[in-house]
Amino acid sequence: MKFKINSIKNRILIGFLSVIVGVLLLGGISLYYLHRINAIRGIDKRLKSLETKSLHMIKTDNDFFDLESINENYFLKKESLLLDKREQLWSEIHVLLGQSLQNTSTYSLKSDLTGIKTVLHEYNNSFSELTELIYERGFKDYGLEGQMRSFAHQLERSVFKIQLSEVLSLRRHEKDFFLRNDSAYIDLFNNKIEDLTLRLSSRKDSSIYMLQNYSLAFNALVQIQNKIGLSGNEGLRNKLNNLTTMLDELFLQLSVNAEEQFTNISSRIIFLFSAMLILIVAATVLWSNFISKKLSRPIKKLDQIMREAHENDLKGLIDISLRNPDSEIENLSISFSALMDKTKAQMKEIRNKSKALKEQNKELKKVNKELDSFIYSTAHDLRSPLASLLGLIHLSEREKGLQRKQDYMILMKGSIQKMDTFIKDVVAYSKNKKLEVQQEEFNIAYLLDQTLEEHKYMHRAEEIDKKVSIVGDTIIKSDESRLKIIFNNLVSNAIRYADFEKSQPWITIKIEVQPELLNIVFSDNGIGIEESYVKKIFQMFFRATESSSGSGLGLFILLETVKKLNGTVQVSSEVKVGTSFYLSLPLTPASRKSETTNQIEVFS
Repeated sequence: MKFKINSIKNRILIGFLSVIVGVLLLGGISLYYLHRINAIRGIDKRLKSLETKSLHMIKTDNDFFDLESINENYFLKKESLLLDKREQLWSEIHVLLGQSLQNTSTYSLKSDLTGIKTVLHEYNNSFSELTELIYERGFKDYGLEGQMRSFAHQLERSVFKIQLSEVLSLRRHEKDFFLRNDSAYIDLFNNKIEDLTLRLSSRKDSSIYMLQNYSLAFNALVQIQNKIGLSGNEGLRNKLNNLTTMLDELFLQLSVNAEEQFTNISSRIIFLFSAMLILIVAATVLWSNFISKKLSRPIKKLDQIMREAHENDLKGLIDISLRNPDSEIENLSISFSALMDKTKAQMKEIRNKSKALKEQNKELKKVNKELDSFIYSTAHDLRSPLASLLGLIHLSEREKGLQRKQDYMILMKGSIQKMDTFIKDVVAYSKNKKLEVQQEEFNIAYLLDQTLEEHKYMHRAEEIDKKVSIVGDTIIKSDESRLKIIFNNLVSNAIRYADFEKSQPWITIKIEVQPELLNIVFSDNGIGIEESYVKKIFQMFFRATESSSGSGLGLFILLETVKKLNGTVQVSSEVKVGTSFYLSLPLTPASRKSETTNQIEVFS
């Protein structure tokens, strides 16, 4: 079978083969550089692990110095979990150093790693020396400190020529040195020892032996402490601190060099990709132009058929006979009729989706309008208490009388509390909008008790009689945080708009817990709501009375929260009589039951 260049199939095949060759070439070069990048990433990962483990080891060393140096068990057994952990870390660091040096070919990185290795080994040797000195120094009854304390106690119990006050004076110099790390106390101690030794030698007192042993032990302990370092800037402690600083600098330089290597290779790959992509696009454009000229006639015919089909709204079958078409065009023509039927079904689906999109657009406009109102009113309600607060501050600055200043402070507190309430409402609204409903088990009686407890310090809240009755299981499964928002808004509104002209203001909360439904009736005998306002109280920032101190968001948030829980809320109110809210919320059956199925709790 002969290979015909004029065949559409062969032309396209040659074009695709050309593109594939270019892609394979690009892929091969890319794989090479990706291998380089992965190698550097592996080095970078080991370096970060090396740095992390080094920091952990240094922290463990500090913990050892702070904790084990005053741990009697360590000096008793010379065993420490911190030292075991440090030994493990040092082994891992040693392995990582060897791997990093072996797999690093870049001179700058290898040089930095060599420096880090040298500093780490010096640090490790210095720390080993420090641990030996600490163990030799001892603590309390162990080591040199134990010997010194033993001689001191023998002197305290001696019945010879040394008075107890003189021994206590020596002990005071000793303790002052170790507490304050001041070498002046060494001279005081040794001068005192010298005076006592001189006096005792003239009297031939046998306690001079204990005094000399005490002095030798103290001075030996001083030498060890000087080697360790009286502070972080002296001795081995200072050396370890300096080595730690050197390690930080070396790791920083190592990180910079590794990042530079990664950036250089990345830049080369980007340049190579860009060059190959330009070549492939250019070749594709030239080949496409060549093929288009050869296929223009049958394609134009097919284009005419498609326009006719479009003008006829894809109705009926179309005559698509062509003269001597290539096999591919013939197959395409035969498939075209089937495509028309499919296109009709797709257009019908598009119309249905367009209708749904219009509904979504309508809802979106509503949300945008609500958002604009929210932003405007939020800015106004935030600025209002701030402006009042600023004005009160100016008045307070001018006022000289203490009583007037206190009055202004009370007003300022009111403005701040108003702003705080508003911000809490905004946060509750935001949480309800963004967070998904969380089904969890909780005790509704405890939640309601907690809510009433949180509101008992509201203005005149203690004058209101509060009664709660719960029928059914107190353990329910719902969104506890959203139910808390509902209770907070109902309780705060009832207290804020209570009618204190009545002999006994009250709030009554009745809750009925069914297997899959929660019914709540919340009633009060407050000032009530005018009938014309009842349908508006759930609107954003609506206030039914000019004397309202609330944000106007409470009942709006309540309604939005109830909707989020797929529940319903109704309200009935009468001016000067009171208001009742009726809520029904769906529940998920709880896995556990309360101890009683009928429970009545009374709060007052």
